[in-house]
Amino acid sequence: MHTLLLYIQVRKSPMEVRYQNPLHQIIHQEGWSANFVTYDIDNYSESLILNQLKVAISNATEIFVLIDAEPAPNLGGVGNIVSILADKSSKVRIRLEGGHTILEKYLSVFSHQKSVVNTHEMQKIETILDKIYPK
Repeated sequence: MHTLLLYIQVRKSPMEVRYQNPLHQIIHQEGWSANFVTYDIDNYSESLILNQLKVAISNATEIFVLIDAEPAPNLGGVGNIVSILADKSSKVRIRLEGGHTILEKYLSVFSHQKSVVNTHEMQKIETILDKIYPK
């Protein structure tokens, strides 16, 4: 069992997707790679990747999701993944950066999950997020 860090990008074009997950680099720099499983997808991810992620979600004890979104016409497989996460909502914490109207409606089921649980792993995640998105 593990904590899953999921990084989701929603972009207008596949050319705008960053193919380096910023969470990977920070986790390895901090020496935390044994504590977390990281995964990243975007609204253009293929079904094989989404199916692998579904397995990772089912095996996770805690899930922290960072969604980096801009208004885009199509969520692709992201909508399906968010629906799966909703089934495990008690284990899921989500942080949305940017905005996407349809995605925000999907995420409304997580409104009670806006604050990060005060556990050791979640504090590490907040440190990571502060490095990526300084306040």
